[in-house]
Amino acid sequence: MKTLSSKAKENLKCLNGAEVYSVWNYEGTVYVKGTKVFQGGEQIDTLDTEEKIQALFDELFENEFGGTEFYF
Repeated sequence: MKTLSSKAKENLKCLNGAEVYSVWNYEGTVYVKGTKVFQGGEQIDTLDTEEKIQALFDELFENEFGGTEFYF
């Protein structure tokens, strides 16, 4: 895995242990454990790029705060 930026590492820490209702990336609820993404008890992906981490973090943010107008 390539070296991640400090922002990506921070986002990954926030995602660890979270359940995310993912509409755009995984089409259902996923669970994140470390860098692994699980759906239905099976590992379906690994968060190994900054793009994947940011995309799932954006969905978590959307779920938790209901909008991104103050996020940008």
